[in-house]
Amino acid sequence: MQTAITKKLAIDAFNKHLGVYRHFDHYTGIVTLHGLARLAAEANDPALIETARAQLLPYVRGERSFDVNFPNYLCGGNGSAYLLWRGHLPEAEAPVRRYAEQILNDAPRDPNGILSHPDAPRQHPVTRMAAQEQRQLGFHR
Repeated sequence: MQTAITKKLAIDAFNKHLGVYRHFDHYTGIVTLHGLARLAAEANDPALIETARAQLLPYVRGERSFDVNFPNYLCGGNGSAYLLWRGHLPEAEAPVRRYAEQILNDAPRDPNGILSHPDAPRQHPVTRMAAQEQRQLGFHR
């Protein structure tokens, strides 16, 4: 019973996001699609898998675009990668691989090597906190 309530809550959150924004062309949209992909695959629900595929495929095909911090959002972010990994979105293989390699090789990093916001790697507070934690743990470049 608890699982059914949780699933309904997650689907309602997805539908609310879609109802309010009408698209997923922003960071919270990509996070919402990731949640949908995880829910669909974990529930092994064919209808939800098809909904996730339908929402992600325009990103995978490069039909949707928006300003992003990291390029993998352009192919649907972690939602596309997750469904690819689970065998539900084979169309995502090339763009997921391309954007993963781009992030690994070309993404902006702060002086400590931590992935950072492209506009301000030195000022980003998350980056500063992570760098401080690295120093405290003895990880130095």
